[in-house]
Amino acid sequence: MTKIEAQLWLTIYNLFLSSSAGRKYEITHFRMDNLLRLRKFMNEVLIDQLPMLADMHRALEEMAIKGTSSLTSSNNFIVQALPELRTKIMKDKDWKKIAAA
Repeated sequence: MTKIEAQLWLTIYNLFLSSSAGRKYEITHFRMDNLLRLRKFMNEVLIDQLPMLADMHRALEEMAIKGTSSLTSSNNFIVQALPELRTKIMKDKDWKKIAAA
């Protein structure tokens, strides 16, 4: 296994199993489907080289059994674009003078 491949596996492992990333990284249906596609690449040779991936493999198998019922919707906030804010900022400004300064 190359160093870059190992780093990718460890990054996915940390995103999927660490509690701090789990609060910020919501697992949607799309992400769950992509995570479950990783199972076919997890073999004994990979787990021998990166033993912590055994826990990830087990968690992926549990997720496959539970299906979509295990997904929770925990969207903490919604970002919305406000064009009014831009117009207030742009209003009554001499942009040529500002650019010259």
